[in-house]
Amino acid sequence: MKRISGFVITPVLILVLTAQITFAASIAELEIRANQGDGEAMYELAEMYQNGVGALQNYVEAHKWYNIASSRGYVKARNARDIIAEKMIDEQLAEAQKLAAQWEPSESKVSETETKNKKQLLLEELFKAIHDSDGDKLQALLDSGADPDTEIFTGVPLLMVAVGENKKPIVEALVNGGADVNVMIKKGLTLLMIAIKDGHSDIAKYLIEQGANLDVISDNGSTALSLAKSKGFDDVVKRIKKAGGKDEQGGKGQIPGDIIAVVKKGDVERVKELLAWGADRNKTDRKGWFPLMFAAFAGHEEIVAVLINSGVQINTKATDGSTALMAATLQGHYSIVKLLLEKGADKTVENNSGATALDIARQKGYDEIAGLLTIKLRSTYSNLSYDQVKAALKKYNFFDQNRNQTGEFINDYELKMINGDDVVLDHITNLMWHQSGSEKNMKWKDAKEWIDNLNRRVYAGYNDWRLPTVEEAASLLESTENDDFLYIDPVFNITQRLIWTGDSFGTRGAWDANFVTGGVIWRFTDSDLHARPVRSVK
Repeated sequence: MKRISGFVITPVLILVLTAQITFAASIAELEIRANQGDGEAMYELAEMYQNGVGALQNYVEAHKWYNIASSRGYVKARNARDIIAEKMIDEQLAEAQKLAAQWEPSESKVSETETKNKKQLLLEELFKAIHDSDGDKLQALLDSGADPDTEIFTGVPLLMVAVGENKKPIVEALVNGGADVNVMIKKGLTLLMIAIKDGHSDIAKYLIEQGANLDVISDNGSTALSLAKSKGFDDVVKRIKKAGGKDEQGGKGQIPGDIIAVVKKGDVERVKELLAWGADRNKTDRKGWFPLMFAAFAGHEEIVAVLINSGVQINTKATDGSTALMAATLQGHYSIVKLLLEKGADKTVENNSGATALDIARQKGYDEIAGLLTIKLRSTYSNLSYDQVKAALKKYNFFDQNRNQTGEFINDYELKMINGDDVVLDHITNLMWHQSGSEKNMKWKDAKEWIDNLNRRVYAGYNDWRLPTVEEAASLLESTENDDFLYIDPVFNITQRLIWTGDSFGTRGAWDANFVTGGVIWRFTDSDLHARPVRSVK
C-alpha cells in the first residue's frame, strides 16, 4: 500500500479518484443540457448540488436550478425547491433567487460548459496515464498543452499522485514538463516530505536535485531533514545537509506551518507557537476568512482568546462582509459571542447582504445569543451634566448635530399593532416605543402624569411605560432628515418633534431629544414638549 500525505493509495482510492473525475464530467454534461433549457437536466443538476453527489453540497445552486426548472413548467422541481428552502437562511435564499432571475440560455454558457467538460476529460486521461505508468501517453498529453500542475481534485496535484505511487519516471516527466516541485500540500507538507515519509528515497533524492525547498517546516514542526533522520535515510540526510537543509531549530526563519490550518485543527498550543514565530495573525484565504473567523466558527474558544490577546483586528470583515462575531453567532457558540463582545466586537456591523449578527441569531432561533447582541441602554433616570451627555452620545455613536455629527446608530424597527394600539419595536435596543406619543405639548411633570394615565389604560397590553432616558431618546436620532425634515425614522408619527426624557439637568431643567435640529438639549421643566413613552422588552 502507498500513502499520500497521510492517506493510503489503494485500488479503492483509485476508484474514488476516478469517480471524482467521472462525476465532474457528468455535472459538465448536465450543465450543457440545463443551460439549453432542459428541465430534467436542471432537476438532476439541482439534486447533485443538494446531496453533494459529484459536487460540493451547495444549497444556493440547488435552489437556483430547482427554481428555474419550476418556472419552466417542471412540476416536480417546485416541491423540491420548497423543501430545500426550509434548510436555507435568508441570505442564501436571496442569492439563489437572484441567480435564478439572472439566468437565461445562451451560447456563451453552453460554450463555457463544453470547455469545462473537455478539461475534465483531459484530467481523466492524465490520471490514467500516471496510474498506468504510461510515460509516452503522459508526454503526448503534456506536449499537447496539458498543465503539469493540474490537480486531480483540490490539494492533490498530478505530481503528488506520481510521488505517492513511487513512479519516478512519471515524476521526472512531469518535472521536465514544468511541474512545480515545491507545491505545498495539506498540513504544510511538501512533495519532498511526502516522498521521505512514504519511503521513496530515490524520488526524494531526485526532488532535492531539482531544487526542492529544504527549509519548509510542516504544521507539526517537521522538516525534510528531520523526517529523513527519523526514517534512517542516511543518504538522503547527507544530500539535504550538502544542499544546506536545516533541522527545525536551525531553520532560516520560515514560519513553521500554516496558521489557518492549525486554527482549523483546534491546536491551541501550536497556534501559540506560530504566533511566537511571527505568523501572520490576520492571514486570509481566498474567501477572505482569517484565523479569528475560523476559530470563532469552529467553536475553538481558547484559540479565539489567544488570537484576540495577540492583537488581531476583531472587527475585520471577510469578502462577504461577515465578521468573527457573525461566524460564532451562525454556529450558536454563545460563550465565544460573549467573549468577542467583551473584547470590543461591533454588534452593529452589517454584512454585504445587510444582515447583522443579531439578524442571524434571530433567524437561527438563538434567543440567548440574541439577548447578548441587543444593546442595553441605561433605563434608570439621573441628573446629567453636559459632559455626561456628550460621553453617552460618543459611547453609542448616536448622531447629534452639535456634539457628534459623524455619529450613526443602526436600529432595526418593526411596526406592530397590539390590542389595536400602534407600537414600534427596536430589535437592536430591545425597546418598545409608543408609535406617536402625546398629541399635545406639556410640561415635564404633566408628561409623567400623562404616562401614568397611559399605564392605567394598559396601552398595548402593558402598564410599564415611562419617559425614555437620554440614551434611549438619542437612539432615535437619524443622521439625515426624512421627507418631513425630521431627524427620525418615518416609522414614527411626525407630531412629536421634541420629546421629554426622564433625566434632569440641575434642579430646574430636564433633557429632551429634538428631531427638528437633530440633537439632545436641556430645557426648563416648565417648557412645553411632547411625551413619547418607551418600555423595556423583558
